[in-house]
Amino acid sequence: MIKQKNDKDCLQCCLSEILEINYEDIPEFYRAYMESSDKGNKLFDSWLKRRGLQRFFMEFTKGHPFPYCSGSAKFLGELKKDNRKHSHAVVLWEEDGEVYMEDPKINSDYTIDDLQGVEIYFPIKTIKEIL
Repeated sequence: MIKQKNDKDCLQCCLSEILEINYEDIPEFYRAYMESSDKGNKLFDSWLKRRGLQRFFMEFTKGHPFPYCSGSAKFLGELKKDNRKHSHAVVLWEEDGEVYMEDPKINSDYTIDDLQGVEIYFPIKTIKEIL
């Protein structure tokens, strides 16, 4: 996994790993998110849509089981510490009932206990395409 090149590019690093896209080909979404969540979400969703993808975000609460996924899919984990303004992205996956986390931040102090939500990316398909 690519390690962060600055303090704000965790999403870019994680998307590179999850979607198997070169880091350099992923926009610096943090610039838009720093202006507003709405602006960041619109830019991010538009970028995903152009690649035929959409995302599903599920809030996570402690004690709730990690989302089940058949296969070996990787998820984006959103971590948050109470004393920090912005969230942090990591790569998560589940294997044999265990949840694993890979953090792009060197010497990170985030843990799975900071998990706030899980984001899953999947192709945009119509019912006709599925059937």
